[in-house]
Amino acid sequence: MSLLNPEFLWFLFPLLFLFKRAEKTPQSIWLLLSLSFLLIALARPVAALKSLEVDEAGSDVIIALDLSYSMQGSDIKPTRLERAKEILKKLVQSNDKDRFGILAYTTNAIVLSPLTRDDELLLHLFEGLDENLIITKGTNVHSALKLAKKMSKSPHLKVVLLTDGGDNLGYEEEAVFAKENKMQVNIMMLATAIGSTLTLNGDLLKDEDGDIVLSSANRAIETISQRSEGMYINSFDSSDLIDVLNDQREEDFKTKSRSERYEEYFYLFIVLALLSFIIAYTSLKNRLKFIILPIALLLGTNLEASLFDAMNHASALNYYEKKEFIKSAEFFEKIDSNQARYNRANAYYKSGEYEKAIFIYQGIKSSDIQFKATLYFNLGCAYTRLKEFEKAQENYLKSLTLQESTAARENLEYILSASAQNHLLTGQQEGKERAEDALQENSIEKQKSEEKEKRESAGSSNMKVDADASSGESKNGQEVEAKAKLNISSSKAKLSSKQYELINQRSVNEKSPW
Repeated sequence: MSLLNPEFLWFLFPLLFLFKRAEKTPQSIWLLLSLSFLLIALARPVAALKSLEVDEAGSDVIIALDLSYSMQGSDIKPTRLERAKEILKKLVQSNDKDRFGILAYTTNAIVLSPLTRDDELLLHLFEGLDENLIITKGTNVHSALKLAKKMSKSPHLKVVLLTDGGDNLGYEEEAVFAKENKMQVNIMMLATAIGSTLTLNGDLLKDEDGDIVLSSANRAIETISQRSEGMYINSFDSSDLIDVLNDQREEDFKTKSRSERYEEYFYLFIVLALLSFIIAYTSLKNRLKFIILPIALLLGTNLEASLFDAMNHASALNYYEKKEFIKSAEFFEKIDSNQARYNRANAYYKSGEYEKAIFIYQGIKSSDIQFKATLYFNLGCAYTRLKEFEKAQENYLKSLTLQESTAARENLEYILSASAQNHLLTGQQEGKERAEDALQENSIEKQKSEEKEKRESAGSSNMKVDADASSGESKNGQEVEAKAKLNISSSKAKLSSKQYELINQRSVNEKSPW
């Protein structure tokens, strides 16, 4: 059960304050309970019934974020890069139809996030971006366009450049590349004509002649948008970019989205509020007429539901321990909770039903960063088993975007190296030639209890999770077991030191103002 309007519960505190100061009589106690139940009803307690699938279509949009040092100019407050991050946040929050991929570029370009419709993942990524670790002072727009093309197979790809224009005198080559590859490039100019000075270690940045560098808007980049039939936006306003992408939307992909159907329980608390009010102002004889029968019905319904859930959960765990995973999944299906859905997907994974596991993993919604990272990790493992290495790579990247994980990074690196050699093994894993399969074990509650126990016993902030390699066997027929360390010391997604190292490769100086 969850609350759709939990903010109403804050009003319980004034009630408690008034109750402490008021005279304690049976009537005042029942009146307090009545008001409390009304507040809970206003908070709208609900339980998810089932998910409905809705057909949707949208465009692939690659956002290329200029991370060169000049983006720390302050002619746009607070800085150009901070404004870019604000625009990105508003864009992904307002657009639930398109898929967004994020890349960053300076003198070279790297992928920050593959195409996704998960706005929470992208928002965590933007918040964790630390501009203080970026020292590259040059831009290479061509590298960004080449990487954007590799990130999507769309026949009419939308690209958004958030930039101050870079330092090139002309962008004819980039414009030709965009047009030949049918890329529609929109440019959000994040600099003014007046420009801004830049500071480095507290001193103003100067060129090789000792003159102060003035970084201003480079309008030469507009050539790319003109030749590719995109838009050049010079307003610094996210709404203008949102309108442009809405007008350009095409059916690059078709997908099914899930909408949750809820069962409302507010009426139960309204009934309890009325009963409490009746008790406060009626005699014992009249109370029995109004109260006993409704309470019996309410308690009977709730007890029956709780009893069935407990029985199904016990049966599911029993079959899981016996390695009868299909039967375990059938019992988990009868329980309506994220934990049960997660356990059901794990059971299907263990049985080798990877497609079913993927479908269930994708339908689980959660705002918990650690849990979402685990879901993406498990999806990566499932896609690896199906030899869909591109999708596996995307999900490992999403997992790493939310939370650094040794297992996810090693799996990703292994997929990349093994794909290059064209000999990745799945299913029957032998020796060192394997994709480490660290499926997170049985339930969220178990993970949290194990984490707490190990922190108390070892004083560690890392959680070690035992994981069985689904249907993977060594030569002697024994099950392969993998250990995964998940660093949960940070609740906010951050780029790894490796990613910052890639961003800062081939650092060059901006020698003159443009």
